[in-house]
Amino acid sequence: MIKNVIITGGSRGVGLACAKVFLDLGYNVLICSTNERDLKNVVDNNKQKSGNLIYKKCDISNQNEVIELFKFAKNNFGAVDILINAAAIIQNQKFIDLKINDWQRLIDVNLKGSVLCCFEAFNYMKNKGGNIINISSLGGLQNFEKFAGFSSYVTSKFAITGLTESLAVEGREFNIRVNAIAPGAVDTHMLKQAAPNLKTSTKPQDIAKNIIYLCDDDQCGHISGSILIINSNE
Repeated sequence: MIKNVIITGGSRGVGLACAKVFLDLGYNVLICSTNERDLKNVVDNNKQKSGNLIYKKCDISNQNEVIELFKFAKNNFGAVDILINAAAIIQNQKFIDLKINDWQRLIDVNLKGSVLCCFEAFNYMKNKGGNIINISSLGGLQNFEKFAGFSSYVTSKFAITGLTESLAVEGREFNIRVNAIAPGAVDTHMLKQAAPNLKTSTKPQDIAKNIIYLCDDDQCGHISGSILIINSNE
C-alpha cells in the first residue's frame, strides 16, 4: 500500500535525504520549510522519482500554518501515515552572550514546532495508526560529550528525547509508533554554518536509511519509544 509522508525541513539535509528515499519507494511525500524557492527546486529536481512529491511553505512554529500543512496533505493524499520532524535550527554562541530572544526562536522551531506537528499527526493518525520520527541528537542524551556554544540546541534536543518517549506511551492506544534518531555530527549545511571546523563522514543519506527502517512496520512494528543512537564517524 502506498503511504503518505510529511517531512518538515524537507528542502535540505536529513529531511531532503529522507524525501528522496521515500520517493524511490513510491511513497507520496509532502516537504515543507520556510524557503519556498528551495522547496520548488527540490520538487523540480526529483520529478523522475517513483513517488509523488509536493511542497508547501510552512513555519512549523506557527500553529495555524501547521494546521494548514496537514490539511494540505489530507486534501492531496487523503491521509497522513508518517511524520518526519527534521526541521531544526542551531546556534553557536556562549550561554553568557545569548539573549532571551535567541533562546525563544530556537525553542519555537526545535521543540514547539515538533510538538505542533506531533499534535496534528496524532489527530490524523488516531483512527488508523501511523509513524512519527523525531530528530534528537547525541547532544540531547546523557553521557555524551557537549560542546561550548550549543546550550540552547542541546536543551531543545533533550526535550525532543523526552517528548518522543512520552508520546510513544500515549500513542499505543492509537497504534501510533513514535521513535527518534539521535545522531552525532552529520555533514549538513547547518553543521557547516554552526561548526565549520567539525568534520564528519556521516552523510544525511546515512541517517535517512535508519529513519526509513524505523518507519517499516514489517521490520519495526514492535518498536516505539526508542532513541536510535548513531555515533558519527569523523
